[in-house]
Amino acid sequence: MSKATQNFTAEDLKSLETAADAERAKVLLRAIVEKASTSKYPIKPEKVQALYNNIARARNKNEVVAIGWNMLLVGEGLASVNSKYQKRYA
Repeated sequence: MSKATQNFTAEDLKSLETAADAERAKVLLRAIVEKASTSKYPIKPEKVQALYNNIARARNKNEVVAIGWNMLLVGEGLASVNSKYQKRYA
């Protein structure tokens, strides 16, 4: 997928991995979701709300990072077909 059609990139998600704690990672991921929801190719509003809910429920930084990478993989068509994430969001 060309960079022009992407809502966010792997470089955006690397900031989650370097966040000081889970709360900072949540803030960063919410900003990424917000950017993706208002881009040229926006995420559907119901998916945005579900993502916000999942971000709020994340218990640690690793769960926040996993949500971000799952978002990217689904968008690139690389998610596991039988994954719980894929069934919920795709």
